[in-house]
Amino acid sequence: MLKEKNLINVAEDFSDEPFGRYPEDGPYNATTFRDDHLIPALKKLSGEEKLTIDFTGVPGLGSSFMEEVFGGLIRAGFDPEYINSIIIYKFPLAFYEIQAKKFMAMAKNNQKD
Repeated sequence: MLKEKNLINVAEDFSDEPFGRYPEDGPYNATTFRDDHLIPALKKLSGEEKLTIDFTGVPGLGSSFMEEVFGGLIRAGFDPEYINSIIIYKFPLAFYEIQAKKFMAMAKNNQKD
């Protein structure tokens, strides 16, 4: 899954055209990426290690994909502050990083105490 330690190259390791939120949307959906690639990679980190998620080579990312990956991390029990402290984002546009962080914050705000 991870060719280089602590790196997910989305275009090479998953798809250069990820799309959709759920498995019924197609094989390269957000749920599959999050559950089969991102969460296992996060769980392998130790100490002060960081994880790079490189979206270079992915020409566009839909908001439903982004929300399910990043908002879904929070719904799966991860803390957004922790995620932002250990993930190094590499997106083709800075807007996507802002969007990922926004979706995590929104998911946290929607959690019931």
